[in-house]
Formats: sequence, structure tokens, C-alpha cells
Amino acid sequence: MKIGFIGAGNMAEAIVAGMLSQKTVAPGDVYLYDISAQKLADHREKYYVNSCATIDQLLQVADICVLCVKPNVAKGVLQQITKDNICLLSIVTGLTYAQMEENIRAKGARFLRIMPNTPLMAGEGATVFAMPHTLRDDEFAFAKEIFSASGLVETIDEAYLPAVTGISGSGPAYVYMFIEALADAGVKNGLTRQMALELASQTVLGAAKMVRESPLHPAVLKDNVCSPGGTTIEAVSVLEQKGFRGAVIEAVDACVEKAKVL
Repeated sequence: MKIGFIGAGNMAEAIVAGMLSQKTVAPGDVYLYDISAQKLADHREKYYVNSCATIDQLLQVADICVLCVKPNVAKGVLQQITKDNICLLSIVTGLTYAQMEENIRAKGARFLRIMPNTPLMAGEGATVFAMPHTLRDDEFAFAKEIFSASGLVETIDEAYLPAVTGISGSGPAYVYMFIEALADAGVKNGLTRQMALELASQTVLGAAKMVRESPLHPAVLKDNVCSPGGTTIEAVSVLEQKGFRGAVIEAVDACVEKAKVL
């Protein structure tokens, strides 16, 4: 199948990079449209994909389209889609199935809401499909193949998609902040920037793999690192005093509430 992207920003690039690196789609079967000609030129040069001058041109060649625009322009873009029986995947935060049905001008359109994240680019994405979708079986299987090749895929009722946004959709930003802070602490204590970043990022990678592969709860894994009267429990104590857990939970809550009103 040929796949087209309406919008070629960071998230669209992450999906494209993931697909191409895992060879689930050939570059010649990928089409991009964006209002930025420079962005399209950059992607053509980097990924050898096709670009389209208009949305209509993209709709004529793509079997499946992915809506990758900002929430504030999504409804306007939908009103430009007039190709009947289109298969449309949307990664737009806050754009519900009901709103897609209401704003698209095409007849017989089929929809799937998706919340991916940027680690797709590294083959370690976390993607959630909102149910119930209206795609045909072959279209849904194709969508699942694309995203499964680049990480985890889950399904959930549409009502819970804002919570997914707060955890995995925006979550990479929180993790990047933690890695940056951990590396800064290393530099503060005499490590080179390069070594501090390597150690911090590998530690997060390794810890995440432990959580994914171990039957133990994260709290037990944490306890296993903390020796009585040792260095780790001293650091954990400071994090608890500073409200580390509460800050994370409140940040996610704020993200979820924002996702509900976009």
C-alpha cells in the first residue's frame, strides 16, 4: 500500500523513519505534503520519499493517509479532504472520531485515531490505537504492521486516549529531562559531558529493559539497588523529600487535562 502524510513535522518524520528503517514500507511508496517546501525538500533528500504540492495530489496517489497536523488547524485540513472512501489515520491530539466525521467533506471515510511517540524513529516506539475504529481489516492490519515493526502497539477505548497522551505520547520529553538532569549532576561532580550523557542514557535504557523483562514490580527493583545505609537510599530519600513522584504525577495530570481541551 502507498501511504501519504498530511503534515511532515517531527512526528510524521518519526513514523516515516521507523517504517523505512524496519523496511515495512519502501521509500517510493511514501508521499508527503506540507506547507513548508523546505521541509519536503529535506525529507526527499534524507529519506528518498515522494512529495506532493497539494493535499489533493497526495489523496490521488495514497491508499492510506496519515493526518499529522497541529490540533488548531486539523479541522480546517479535514474540510479540504474531498476524496470519498478515504482511509485516514489521525495522530492529532484531541481530535475525536466524532469531530473527524463532522468536519471531513469526503463520503464513506474510514478512521483510526493513533497516539504514537517519537522513539518510533529508533524502533522503540509506544503506539496506541483508539477503539472502535472504522477501517477495513486489511487497512487495520497494515497500520498495525507499520507501528508494530517500530515498537509496542496497544489498543484502548477512545475515552482513555488523553491518558495515553500523558504517559507515552508526551512521556519521552519527561525522560529526556531526567536524563539531562542526571548528566548535569555527573558533570557537576567531575565527569565529562560525553561520559555523563552516555552513562545517564544507558542507565535509563537498562532500567527500562529491566522493568519490561522482569516479573518484579519497579518498587522491588528499586529496593534491590538500595543497600542498608548505602549511597542509593540516600539519593532516593532526597527524591522523596523533594516530591519527585508527586511532580511526575501532577505533570501527567496537567498533560491529560490539556489533551482533553485541545
